[in-house]
Amino acid sequence: MKEWLLSVVGVICLGLLLEIVMPEGQTTKYVRGAFSLLVIFVIASPLPSFFKNGAKLELGEISVNADETYVATIEERRVDEFEKALESALSKIGYDTDVTVFVSDGNLSDIVKVDIKIFKTVLDDENENTHIATVREFVAEKSGADISLVTAEIVWK
Repeated sequence: MKEWLLSVVGVICLGLLLEIVMPEGQTTKYVRGAFSLLVIFVIASPLPSFFKNGAKLELGEISVNADETYVATIEERRVDEFEKALESALSKIGYDTDVTVFVSDGNLSDIVKVDIKIFKTVLDDENENTHIATVREFVAEKSGADISLVTAEIVWK
């Protein structure tokens, strides 16, 4: 193991020296390619002896667990960013809104419900239903959710 480590360090030093000494040009890429093969051979050199001796790699009882609080925090952030993106998109088409997205297990691809509050600042009373339908269709299209999962209401700000 010690010899292998020394050979890897030696090859790295040789590579650095070659980078310094080699001039730029056509042959540089061929020299780098040949040197890359040398590096691969040096790094892989202990593998045949490892398998020849019948060495077994035993990891024991190792278990890997995800940090559930970290995963939940990241999923919560993704949902918050998605809500802000929807609000921004609605703002670009003239609606001041507050969007709340409900998802199953923090998974954005599994949207359970989308609630939208359209703030009535410049909307006219005659076309409220048209505005609600437009916003619902827009959010359903952008989120990939079924339109039946999208609810919208007009509220005073």
